[in-house]
Order: sequence, then C-alpha cells, then structure tokens
Amino acid sequence: MSDDRVGRVLGSEHTTTAEFRVVLEEEEYLQLDDLIVVRTEVPKVGEVRTYGVITEAEAVYEGAQYESDTHRIAELGIMPAAKVRTARVAVTRVDPEVWVSADPGEEVTVQINGQSKTAKAGQDGAWQVVLDPMPAGGPHTMSIKGKNSVRLDDVLVGEVWIC
Repeated sequence: MSDDRVGRVLGSEHTTTAEFRVVLEEEEYLQLDDLIVVRTEVPKVGEVRTYGVITEAEAVYEGAQYESDTHRIAELGIMPAAKVRTARVAVTRVDPEVWVSADPGEEVTVQINGQSKTAKAGQDGAWQVVLDPMPAGGPHTMSIKGKNSVRLDDVLVGEVWIC
C-alpha cells in the first residue's frame, strides 16, 4: 500500500458510511476497482482508516453548465474552466470500528431480514449478537435498538473477492 496522496474527500457532496467521492490531484488518477484508504484523526479515538473500492470515475469541466460549453472551453478557450476529476468510493471497511457503547446492563436488539437477536451490555457497555447465516443478497435494512436507535439501509450480505 502506498502512502501517496491522490486527492481529497469531496466536501461539497454528502459523505456516508456507505460511500463518498474523492476529488483527484491534477497529476493523479484512479480507475474502477482501485482500492484506496482515507486516514482521519478522530478526537479521543486516534487515526481511523476508511477503506474503499472505486465504483465510478468522472471528469467534468468545472464552470460548464451546458454540453455546448465544452466546445467553448476545450477548443475555443473563450470560457474559463478547470477540468476536475472525481471518483466515487464504496466503503468496504473502517478500522478501527468506532461504536458508541450501550449503558451497562442495557438490552440491545438487532433486526435484519426477519431475524431478531438481543444482547445485554456488560459493565463496560460492550455487547455482541451473532446473526444466523443468511443467503447472499439484499439490500436489507438493519435496525439496532436500545435506549437509542440506529437504522442501516442497503445492507448487503455475501462475500467479497478481489483478484
């Protein structure tokens, strides 16, 4: 794995736990299926690494609004613009996983694809459920409920193979 920076996470679009976009440095490129890592310093946690795979690469003339603007920029040079390249990244892993712990003794229920599992948090707030095996597929919705609730949409089940 290289430590070379190829770009920055695009701050003008939403970043989610499922995907984000990266705007590339002028001399860098990414292509479909490239693997990347984003390193972020998180207070009280330290460095969190988000791993992902490129699912789309795009180049546009920033400042262009219409298809005809492309000719004015590229061939005629009468309209100022910069070519901007971005890549969409599907998140595959976050390390370390950062969880907000439950209160000691709190019951936490996880539901997905028709199954429901409940665990009781220990004195340190940690809890764990083991889900029954599920066939590959989705997308599913997972809900995690205790005193607070979290809903995860578009959860896919299966294996990831990278060759």
